[in-house]
Amino acid sequence: MKNSRAFLVGLTLVITILQAGITSAIQFQFPAGALEPADLVVSPDGLYLYVACANNGDGIVTKIRLDDHSIVNSVSVGYDPISIAITPDGSYLYVTNTVNGYYTSFIETASLSVIDSIQGGTDPSGVELTPDGSKVCIVNDWSSFMQVFSVPDNTEICTVYNIGNGAHDVAITPDGQFAYATCFTTQKVVKISMATCEVIGEIPFPGKDAFYIDITPDGTEAWVTAGNWSNYVFIVSLQTDNIVDSVLVGAIPEDVKVSDNGEFVYIVSGDSLVTVSASSRQVVSGSPVGDGPRKIALHPLLPRIFVANYDGNTISELLIGPNGDYYYCGDANGDCMVNLADAVSLINYIFKGGAAPACDCPKK
Repeated sequence: MKNSRAFLVGLTLVITILQAGITSAIQFQFPAGALEPADLVVSPDGLYLYVACANNGDGIVTKIRLDDHSIVNSVSVGYDPISIAITPDGSYLYVTNTVNGYYTSFIETASLSVIDSIQGGTDPSGVELTPDGSKVCIVNDWSSFMQVFSVPDNTEICTVYNIGNGAHDVAITPDGQFAYATCFTTQKVVKISMATCEVIGEIPFPGKDAFYIDITPDGTEAWVTAGNWSNYVFIVSLQTDNIVDSVLVGAIPEDVKVSDNGEFVYIVSGDSLVTVSASSRQVVSGSPVGDGPRKIALHPLLPRIFVANYDGNTISELLIGPNGDYYYCGDANGDCMVNLADAVSLINYIFKGGAAPACDCPKK
């Protein structure tokens, strides 16, 4: 009788889980904790997600536990935060406040409190730390310069002038020697020497708005999206500083992130997340996410990816397969369907020592 009761409880639980899986398809969504999530970053220990939310102009950063997706707390920042970066030790956040912001918020993560405001030019936008965490670079949309500060005392080291109007995003090479900044108004990517704080090269993007950028772990390539004017992501050789290839990924590509092993590149395009093989230059997978996706964050320890859905006020969390695929939630037996057979498979595993759940069916 006891076993029968346990079986029925198990069956009810499994069917409930499967029904949730059918609803969420290949992703899980949870609230951002405030309106209009614009950017996000995972803590180095993988325990927390920090989300910068525009929140109808009243900017907020939320701290979310990743084990249960609960909101730990939140802190007010400037008007319309657009970018967020975390120090390698996870102790501090930098949040740029773009529209009429003129400053970047410096936040201590333990207390989630703003402990400094870094003054900048008009509309600070992209922010990136050097790999060793000793410096932070901030580009300004309409002031045509990039500021470099020491971390964590935020002493200004230098200002790099004349990088071009519409400076939107910045990425730093793995060796910390160069920064590459996208300029969508002047349609180019500029190369900056971190040693001399000078612009030492330009990569033209004629007829295209260079928008977001990320650099491969080996430092040989940069992947650049071109916003509203192109359905492609462009590959730049960092040996020659020229565009060498492009991949059609769909409408209005925005953020781009290269996986930690350099094998895959993830791009927000339209209302989807697209995965491209870095070696074959082919789209290998795609998944719809929430409404108005903006930015991407990769989990540093687990095969997870997070997408900020600006218009939907949610975060999408997806499981990444070994080939850059996304998997069906609830497909316990790996037959590419979610149905009663998955409940039977799970019951056999839990109560009868059957085969463990499989992840054999990628969602293309």
